[in-house]
Amino acid sequence: MHKSIRIATAAAAVLALGLTGCASSGADDGRVTLRFATPDSGPGAEHLQSVVDAYNDSQDDVEIKLEAYGDAFDQKLTSQIGAGNAPDIMKMWNFPAYSSILEPLNDFIDAMPDKDDFYPTLFSYAEMHGNVYGFPTGFSTRAIYYNSDLAAEAHLTPPESWTSDDYVDWVKAIAATGDGVFGGDQLTNPDAYSFESFLLSNGGEWLDDDGKPVVDSKQNIEVVEFLHDLAYGDETASAIRKHPASEDTSKVFMAGDLGTFEFGKWFTQTFTENKTPYGILPMFSFGDNAPKSVVHAGFVSISKDTEHQKEAEDFITWMSSPDNVRDAAAYDMPIRISIADELGLTTDPINKPFFDMLVSSEGTQSSMLKNEEWPDISAEIGATLEKIFSNETVDVAEQLHKLQATIESL
Repeated sequence: MHKSIRIATAAAAVLALGLTGCASSGADDGRVTLRFATPDSGPGAEHLQSVVDAYNDSQDDVEIKLEAYGDAFDQKLTSQIGAGNAPDIMKMWNFPAYSSILEPLNDFIDAMPDKDDFYPTLFSYAEMHGNVYGFPTGFSTRAIYYNSDLAAEAHLTPPESWTSDDYVDWVKAIAATGDGVFGGDQLTNPDAYSFESFLLSNGGEWLDDDGKPVVDSKQNIEVVEFLHDLAYGDETASAIRKHPASEDTSKVFMAGDLGTFEFGKWFTQTFTENKTPYGILPMFSFGDNAPKSVVHAGFVSISKDTEHQKEAEDFITWMSSPDNVRDAAAYDMPIRISIADELGLTTDPINKPFFDMLVSSEGTQSSMLKNEEWPDISAEIGATLEKIFSNETVDVAEQLHKLQATIESL
């Protein structure tokens, strides 16, 4: 989910130049044209174009022009910002890099008559320093995939909720079903953003609410030591598949050689289409703490210098209407509570855990949104996590203490 330090640094340098205005224009038929930039490409861009086309067909005075930048999104956007030619509307997630050029949407959101129909956790993932800079379009939380055939063979019953101790029991039982079968999965280079789900599930976090590092807290050390011991401990080392993120976990899972792994919703369609025997469980908790997850979400943001803020807000209102959220459910998890319930997604066994994690995580926020220096902080965390999970003999607490000092010095 995260961009490189190089891109974020370039973005910050360009943003420091400031904006002189957005390049909206008039369409040939006299309508006002708003530019909408997105990092989407391929099917994602095609779907978004169909949404824009439907909106344009419904309007007499406004036209949205979609600009799909794909992997060049940051490069093109920062260049346009520096030239005073920023798009009016942007598909956004990287608020640490771009919040300074975005219009706060707090008043717009608070004025919505059906504000309470949107999952509140989503808005916290577009919030920095009390300002909400984006309106959600879709999301995924994280949960645990399990091979239902292997679970049945191991005589395991999927629980409604579970703890880290329960997870260890599952790992051992599934690994015991046959040679070459792994009960669990551990990345040797986990991503700092995604890994925070485990910390949150023990009452921990990378940064506190003031953006200060707390990476070597008691709660964090407990989690990292637990996962490291699971990966390398005498009783479970052979039951855990250890590998870099570049290796495709889905293929091992579909081959029936992996019992559980943690991920977002993105593999569900592939597994369903391939008739892979699988189920989804919520994140496991530590002790008496509630399980939680970070949220991966896309947002629509408005440039603070657009000359057409009202028209941009009207587009967001249209895009987030019940009918459009219902139509978008084929591509994204619904952002409206009523639509998720209406479509049966909050009770469906595959989708329910992802919605449960969203509700359970209300009141929490990723550390990414707490400090503008997150790209540098994230890189340091990632390097330390790789050092820990690539090394059988490592002092976890010592590594996290060193990481704390490093981040404090940034």
